[in-house]
Formats: sequence, structure tokens, C-alpha cells
Amino acid sequence: SIPFIPTAVGIVQNNNNNKENKSKSKSKNKKNSKSCQVHNKVAKINKRRTEWLKHKATATTNQDKNKNKNKKNNAAAMLRMLGRDFSTSMTIDTNMNLRRALADEQARAFEVTRVHGHVPFAQWQFCDSAVELMDCPNAGGASEKSEACSFELMKRCFGATLVKTEMSIDYMWSISKRTDYSCSIYNQKFGVSVTRAMKYCGVFT
Repeated sequence: SIPFIPTAVGIVQNNNNNKENKSKSKSKNKKNSKSCQVHNKVAKINKRRTEWLKHKATATTNQDKNKNKNKKNNAAAMLRMLGRDFSTSMTIDTNMNLRRALADEQARAFEVTRVHGHVPFAQWQFCDSAVELMDCPNAGGASEKSEACSFELMKRCFGATLVKTEMSIDYMWSISKRTDYSCSIYNQKFGVSVTRAMKYCGVFT
């Protein structure tokens, strides 16, 4: 039996080596599978991130296009009234809202009108009613020119007609707040109070 002992020992050793190799290969396979899983997860995350960035870039581009379209639409939807002395410009939407408010007592509106002077103020051509507001006395203060400009703007934009000047308006109470003039627009009478605002050596905001 002596010749067979080394062979048996070698077989046992080979079996042990095979087991060790198998365990090592299993551990390597596990490590490889884990690394593959991690790699796949990272790849998925990177893919999702890339898709999200593309989607965001597309959405931003669409927003920019919409903004440019809105700017073009807003620029095209301007109502301009040209004159030799000065011109006015306003958006059609705000102009229509103001016209509705003038026709409906329950409606409210706020409008910004830009005035562009083409000649010095002394050369502006005022209508007879605006000249009357400049010449007639008021309750005090140097507001004749601003009141004349206000009425001229109301006449050119909405076809207003002057009803009464400041000192010819009758009030129920002597302590009532005074209005600068009253006018008629769309067969309805309105009281107009003029307020001036400016900023010296700068842009008023």
C-alpha cells in the first residue's frame, strides 16, 4: 500500500486546490458581478442625467423661443398715435381694458402711455379746451401746463370733450377734495386729477 499513499495525498491536495480555486473563482465572480452591478448603476445614472440635461436644454430653448415670440407679439400689438408735435404709444390690450373701464363703472384699469416729443414744448399744438385750461385760474399751484397736457392726451386717445374747469365745478361739501377738470368720454362724465412725477438728473422709475 506504500506506493499508493503519495497518490492519495496528491489527490487530496488536488481536491483541496480545486476547492480553493473554486472558492477563489466564486469570490472573483462575486466581485466581478458586484463591480458590474455598480458599473451598470453608474451607467444608468449617467444616462438619466444626460437625458435630463437634454430635456432641460430643450425646455430652456423652447422658453427662449416663446419669450422671443411674446416680445415680437407685444412689439406688434402697440397702438401708436402720431402727431407732428408729439406721439403716444400704448399696448392694445391695456387700451382696450381702459376703454372697457370707461364704459363700465364697476371695471378697473391701469394704463401706461408713453409720450414722445418731436418738437420743444413751446411748439406743441394744443386744442382750444387745453388752451382754456392753461389760461383759466385754478385753485393754486403752477399746474396749468400739466393739466393742459393731460386733457390733450385724453382728447387724442379717447376723444374727450371738456365739461368744466377746476374752479367751475360745484361740490356738495366745501371741504371736498378738488379735481382738476371734468370731461366727457363715451357720453359719460369723469373727474380727472393730474399728478406730476419726475426725477432730477436721472430716469424716473
